[in-house]
Amino acid sequence: MADGPRTDEHGAQGQGAVVELREERAVVDVTRVPAERVRWGKRVVVEERTVVVRLRREEFFLERERLDGGRTAGEALPGAGQGADEGPRGGELVLHEERAEVVVTTVPVERVRVAVDRQVVDSRLEVELRREEAELVEDGLVDGPDAVRGGGTR
Repeated sequence: MADGPRTDEHGAQGQGAVVELREERAVVDVTRVPAERVRWGKRVVVEERTVVVRLRREEFFLERERLDGGRTAGEALPGAGQGADEGPRGGELVLHEERAEVVVTTVPVERVRVAVDRQVVDSRLEVELRREEAELVEDGLVDGPDAVRGGGTR
């Protein structure tokens, strides 16, 4: 392409130069990064509990009853004289009692679910962007009030 007279977009011809103006643009991207580590676990809490339990036991008692009530002096008691010379006879009883036994069992009482909930928060970012501007500077005299003097155009 030869350098010569050029025609601009309005159809005017002239010798000119082309300057490409640039500006910065901000492109915002979101990246997911680790922010915090959370550990979870469970622990055993020991509680003392008092439980009242009613326990029973057998006790031996002896009830005596006089047998001569209302009898006359010469009247023999039934069974008197039988085995009197055998001596004292004894017997044996087994007495029982209840004892408390503690059996501790572990049963499920609660189910806990752990989940992650994502919160959306608007964040305001400020970025300083630069741009280029074209400036026309003429050396020499300026003719007329409409002439451009050191002004900038975009």
